[in-house]
Amino acid sequence: MDSNVGAFFWPSLKFSGFDAIEIQGKAKNDVVVFIDGVGHKVEIFEAPEEFVDSHLLVEQLTEMFAETENEKKNIGIVSTGAAAEHSLIGMFYFSFYDPKREKVKLKQVGRGV
Repeated sequence: MDSNVGAFFWPSLKFSGFDAIEIQGKAKNDVVVFIDGVGHKVEIFEAPEEFVDSHLLVEQLTEMFAETENEKKNIGIVSTGAAAEHSLIGMFYFSFYDPKREKVKLKQVGRGV
């Protein structure tokens, strides 16, 4: 199986000074792993409960972390969404902000041939 995804998360992670991410264990509740590339810190906190669907969650988190409209293009969110609960190999959604349409869009990885 081969799968790939676009968006800007991985280049942004690299520009933030990180080469990789390793997360071990399982949280009791949904969490957000916040990587601040400017402040060079990583925080883990409980995720908002309002939205489970990735397309709604990424909009909420983008609004939460962007202080200005211009900063939305610097926010990249990776979400597993509900699909990960029904898949053996996982499903990830990567977000990016489309300034022309003024909305957050998603790319998927978890599909393949």
